[in-house]
Amino acid sequence: MTSTQTPEQLSPVYQLSDQYIEQLAESDPGLATALGIAGHDHEMTDFSPRGHDQRHEITRSTLNKLNSLDTTADRDRLAAGVLR
Repeated sequence: MTSTQTPEQLSPVYQLSDQYIEQLAESDPGLATALGIAGHDHEMTDFSPRGHDQRHEITRSTLNKLNSLDTTADRDRLAAGVLR
């Protein structure tokens, strides 16, 4: 989790953002290491078509979920814009 708040305190947009980063780090350990996310230094990114498809699906699914969330609060609207 990227915030000091507990999951119960985070808005759905922030929860989705955290979930996206966690999934992306798992599917692209090279990126995770470059971003300073611990635990992926010993892993390799799958650059095969299957690996690219997996990362594309993570992004597609995240954006679909984001489009169904309430982003009327200023902080959620800003976070949604960054995520998009």
